[in-house]
Amino acid sequence: MILANITVPLAGLVDAAMLGHLDGASHLAGVALGSVAFDYIFWTFGFLRMATTGLTAQSVGRQDLLEADRTGLRALCMGAAIGAALVLLSPVLGTLAFLLLEGETSVMESGRAYFDMRILGAPATLANFAVTGWLLGRGEGRGVLVVATVGNTVNIVLDYVFIYQLGWLAAGAGAATAIASLVSFLVGLVWVLPAFSVHGRALYQQLWRAEELRALMSLNGAIVIRTLALVSAFSIFLDFSAVMGTTILAANALLLKVLSLASWFIDGLAFAVESMVGQFKGARDGSSARQLLRLGVRDAVVVGLLVAAICTLFPQVFRILTSQPALLERLEQDAPWLFGLLGFGAIAYILDGWFLGISAGKQMRDAMVLSFCVGFLPLALLARHQASPWMLWTALVLFMGVRVLTLGRHLRWSFGQIEAD
Repeated sequence: MILANITVPLAGLVDAAMLGHLDGASHLAGVALGSVAFDYIFWTFGFLRMATTGLTAQSVGRQDLLEADRTGLRALCMGAAIGAALVLLSPVLGTLAFLLLEGETSVMESGRAYFDMRILGAPATLANFAVTGWLLGRGEGRGVLVVATVGNTVNIVLDYVFIYQLGWLAAGAGAATAIASLVSFLVGLVWVLPAFSVHGRALYQQLWRAEELRALMSLNGAIVIRTLALVSAFSIFLDFSAVMGTTILAANALLLKVLSLASWFIDGLAFAVESMVGQFKGARDGSSARQLLRLGVRDAVVVGLLVAAICTLFPQVFRILTSQPALLERLEQDAPWLFGLLGFGAIAYILDGWFLGISAGKQMRDAMVLSFCVGFLPLALLARHQASPWMLWTALVLFMGVRVLTLGRHLRWSFGQIEAD
């Protein structure tokens, strides 16, 4: 899972590095703002990955592979349909997104160019959410690794061709990501189609049964609200950074790329926890679930703090991402914030995987909304008013800390759910 996950932020870091070495910071900052729009648009439908993993894993734990594969097929159909609708609505979505975002004119132009190209990959992106969730739920880490590696390798190669060889700049980064999403989906079908064909016509019988759809929609609704709150915290962080200047926006965007890299290492552990705890719930194995949680939290915290220490003690690593002196100075100054962000964040990511694996949507939703409304938003608004970068970072660290507290209070309840008859 970790090997599969790290290819995703590595591709993002290559995007950032190529754009960061161009003249000026407007292209990098523009892609950062464009990414905010996609965080909202795509991760609104993150349930296609998250709900699919937990429900598939629980069916596998009950040894009901037919229902596990029906879960994957439902999500795949929904993802492709929603993605096609997003492409049709893209002119309206793009206009609305960039009316709400703030930045200098050159930054906004680069962001819109990136958006207009990347949105074309929406059907493949959302269908791939479903494929990845299904593979994770079945515990097929090798499939996830191959899909992610091929897709992100294509992304990196096309970044170079489009950004440097063809001079498409921010639009090139968007086009590379869209094409890579399609390649990832096509590779994923290598695993999906043979597994689905085993069941024959039985797979399509009762595929859209009302009882299953009601349960799915209830879980999906909770995950959508939870995801919107999470995405909003990072989106507001970047949007408020833009108000403080292009250099601060670009530096904060690069630090979030580092956070993303560390998070995908940690999420490799979290995805494993998600898949395994779902199977343990299906098998009513509470003892193994407890051991799994202890191991996951321990290893995640070690990884998070190690990444923070490397960036703080050896700020030279940022020269890989940019050669601009003002950006490098700002990055070195703000790198210590990664300790709080990744220390609390590591625990929060594991707990997210835990509750997703047992399909505890309501508890996740309530915890995330409280963390956003109480832990992040008030201080972030004050930071914008005061134009204070350090206060904005404090708000983000506090957001992660409150996530740990609000999710942790539901742990005893979760053990009861896993062991219930």
